[in-house]
Amino acid sequence: GVYLICHLFYYVLWGNREGKNPIHHTSYAPTIVLLFVKIVSHLVNIVSHLVNIVLHLVNIVSHLVNFVLHLVNIVSHLVNIISHLVVSHLVNIVSHLVNIV
Repeated sequence: GVYLICHLFYYVLWGNREGKNPIHHTSYAPTIVLLFVKIVSHLVNIVSHLVNIVLHLVNIVSHLVNFVLHLVNIVSHLVNIISHLVVSHLVNIVSHLVNIV
């Protein structure tokens, strides 16, 4: 498909002026155009792979951040529960002491 498009491109630019069939012509123009298209498509492919890798890394980092936030949340809940228990026990002990006195 790309090969035919390149030949059509060459025919429009050079074939009509020279009056020759570009497929049988000895010029290197279609080869250069084809090489250029291949290089551009490879570069686009490489860039898309790099973007894909970056997106995966961002996804991994966001998952790690999410995991850390969950751990922090769990720890804060545990601290809250422990502090409530300790405070209630202290209040209980103080009230008993006040009762005794």
